[in-house]
Amino acid sequence: MRFPSGLYDIQSYRQSNDKDDLLPHSVRFASRGRASKPFEQVCVAGFPVFLLGFGFSMFNVVLIEPEIPPNTGNIGRLCLATDATLHLVRPLGFSIDDKTLKRAGLDYWKETKVKVWDNFAQLQAANPAGRFWYLTTKCERAYEEAAFQPGDFLVFGRETKGLPEPMLTAHPERCLTIPMTQKTRSLNLATAVGIVLFEGMRQLRVATKTL
Repeated sequence: MRFPSGLYDIQSYRQSNDKDDLLPHSVRFASRGRASKPFEQVCVAGFPVFLLGFGFSMFNVVLIEPEIPPNTGNIGRLCLATDATLHLVRPLGFSIDDKTLKRAGLDYWKETKVKVWDNFAQLQAANPAGRFWYLTTKCERAYEEAAFQPGDFLVFGRETKGLPEPMLTAHPERCLTIPMTQKTRSLNLATAVGIVLFEGMRQLRVATKTL
């Protein structure tokens, strides 16, 4: 969907368009009438930050072949709390209707923005301009060294094996790790997602001072 530059009424936009559409940098919104909420566009590194509450994803969390339903349920709650979209890449170790998944997400799961993909290549093809960050224990660059931007994709591997080695070797400049002592091999998946996701939110909050 293409949008010309100019001012748009938020309420009218939300009624007539898919709220998950990605908008070009030239689009600006303004409030007209009592039906719309005030809106301010803020740019970080040239990218517009759509403030929370308007249905736009600040970040995208990608789980490659997740295995444990409670982890995914908890991550769904994190995504809802940060207005992020949760992407699940098959094969999944559970059904989307799994009771333990929904129990972990409490009554928030039905409100979480979830997209399911047959494979990672399909997700990438649908988001050709996306910036993908790969979280792993097999690199030295700490997650807080990355300069996150709105709309970034944070990619996490399965609980037992992490991300595939070919994926990491193909994108060494995009690999990030969470520093920890040698007393443990890895963190719980939901914990890892929360650490990186909220660091991204922190960076945007500092940059805009409006979130």
